[in-house]
Amino acid sequence: MLRDVSTEEALRERLRALATRAGIPVPPLEVDDDRKLDLPPADVDRKGGARRIVVAAALLHAPPAEQDWHLATALGWWASPEPQRRRRRGWLVCSAIALPHLAVGGVALVDDGAIPLWVAVIAGPVLGFVLVPVRSALARHERRAFDAAGDTVLAASGRDPAALARAVLGRRPDPSWYRRPFANEPPPSRRIADAEQRRSRPAPSLY
Repeated sequence: MLRDVSTEEALRERLRALATRAGIPVPPLEVDDDRKLDLPPADVDRKGGARRIVVAAALLHAPPAEQDWHLATALGWWASPEPQRRRRRGWLVCSAIALPHLAVGGVALVDDGAIPLWVAVIAGPVLGFVLVPVRSALARHERRAFDAAGDTVLAASGRDPAALARAVLGRRPDPSWYRRPFANEPPPSRRIADAEQRRSRPAPSLY
């Protein structure tokens, strides 16, 4: 897929300006053409031992407010240890939940008669029923840390994080109540409310 080099360079310049104003070293930026979603969150990836910010190609043509919001969130993720700590804690919690299931499977393999058949049959569905909403809740908890770090970047660069959150998320509907336990991101209304609440609190350090 061919991209407009000037448009991509303009996005890099926008990232550079945000990072410089916030006092953050400018990370490398990569545009990923393979992302299938219309505009997924910017990501932080590791390649060749160095971390880089990865954005979807759709961000190249997004409105400036949306570009700033996505890039600031990625910069906060790149610079702040808190989102990364929450991600590690999430994996530990999920591993702890899955451990009993692995133990049951291991015992069943070693001794066929040690575990009743009905326990082995229902263990998998029960684990899935518990693990999926728990993992989604942990992902939302992680995303709120990304948003908070991004707000710190925006505030340090002279932007109003709450106003930008309203501009980007204000028209997005909240998911239905039955979908919320399985969503990996907080509802847009929750993210806007979080940004507005952070207005009255001192911005935390990114490092």
